[in-house]
Amino acid sequence: MALGNVLSIVGCVVLSDELSYVLSKDKDLSRAFIIDNEEGRLLSDKLEKRDIETEVIGASEMRRASVQDRFSVLIWLNDASNCDKVREQRKNVNFSIANLAEHSGLCLCFYGRCHGAFDHLDDLEEEVNVPLMVLMDVAGAVVDDCMAANMGGQAEYRRAKASNPDTFFLTPGYLEEWYRAHEHLGKRQMRQCARSLLQENGYSEIMKLDNGLGECGKAEERLELFSRCENIRVINRLCGLSVFENSYSIAKKMLAEMKPRTLSPYFMRTVPMVCRVGSSLVHRMGRTV
Repeated sequence: MALGNVLSIVGCVVLSDELSYVLSKDKDLSRAFIIDNEEGRLLSDKLEKRDIETEVIGASEMRRASVQDRFSVLIWLNDASNCDKVREQRKNVNFSIANLAEHSGLCLCFYGRCHGAFDHLDDLEEEVNVPLMVLMDVAGAVVDDCMAANMGGQAEYRRAKASNPDTFFLTPGYLEEWYRAHEHLGKRQMRQCARSLLQENGYSEIMKLDNGLGECGKAEERLELFSRCENIRVINRLCGLSVFENSYSIAKKMLAEMKPRTLSPYFMRTVPMVCRVGSSLVHRMGRTV
């Protein structure tokens, strides 16, 4: 099996736009194989809009990705329902990784630390026997969550939180997923849910992290459900996508060094970053990346 040609990605549906973006920039990518679930089908639609060839497959069909002669990705997206439940989230992601492991050469977890759910990756690497990495900023720090990833990393995120202690951070992806999870309630009840979320957590303002992704009109409509609550101020902050670009490039470069195949010179260049992904992965690579 051509495992050196396959990068597996386990991710949260909240980051489906960011994942679609980095994949759309990859000229080496021949096809995206996506595990068939609700989140995967949503991602497939987004990728097809970016003219990326996709194939939605069942969990029993993953071998189709690992027999490809050209570089491909094998993706398993999870829902966001367990974001605040560390054990459940790690259990679900572990299950996804374990199923993908034998079909790829490396697994990129499109997550941050997520309240500690993705700490101690070394232990998980030993269980699944495949190198793992999570989202990191250009300084080599694993980001706390999807908000930190969109802000560009830990330093910016911590500064923003310190300066805005009562602020609710929102990305277009978070708004889309929140809307999707609550739209069965109807607009009136959705507003009540939004109000409760803000009041119970003591938020007095919202910071919209504008990364240029998603559907702008729909994002504004969804934001209104929160912003129309009393005494809520909305701040717009422009964000970049360096964390996602950097992490994907590192993962792809590491995969190429483990078993070089058909990658372009762009991704074979040395990436200016020092990181420690996990001791077992660093030892496999024979050096610190």
